[in-house]
Amino acid sequence: MSNKLTNIGINSMINPSIPSGLNSKLNYMIYGIIIGSGIVILMTTGAHGHNAFLAFINAYRALLCSIIFMFSLIWYRASGVSFYRLAISLFPFIMLMGIITWLLVLLHKYYDRITGDKVSDYYVSFVNMSTILTLVQLAIIVNSVTDSYFENNRSLQPKIFSMLMLLGTINFIMVITLGVILKSYVTDC
Repeated sequence: MSNKLTNIGINSMINPSIPSGLNSKLNYMIYGIIIGSGIVILMTTGAHGHNAFLAFINAYRALLCSIIFMFSLIWYRASGVSFYRLAISLFPFIMLMGIITWLLVLLHKYYDRITGDKVSDYYVSFVNMSTILTLVQLAIIVNSVTDSYFENNRSLQPKIFSMLMLLGTINFIMVITLGVILKSYVTDC
């Protein structure tokens, strides 16, 4: 199991310019940031108060940085892969990065409304659903890039890719709905 997590499942793609010790440390750092960010996000989702909301935003930022870093490592190691396989491997990362970026834009734009508790009750429901979908997508991505299929074929399994696209589309709809709620449904509490 530890060997599975150490390589991000891409032994055949390891670039000789990255020593294996450094490769292991980079992967453990990425997993540590993902786990830590996930815990903070779960603890602060829907919490009220300025500090809890800042922790929520910063945890999403750290999660976005770790996803970008994992995306970069997989892209860097995927030499000699066809464009189709590269697209199937990297598009779920791109979709998840877009969703998190859009969520962060909304949270920054409506910061005063959210911290002032002048948002609809639906805000908490939709941010909770989006958080759960984001963490499920991330867990599926991490699990799929550490399996033997990814190592051998240098791409995600078609059914995993389809599942990630479905979850990503639902999550994208949740974030769009969250934006509508934050823009249009203001309360005067």
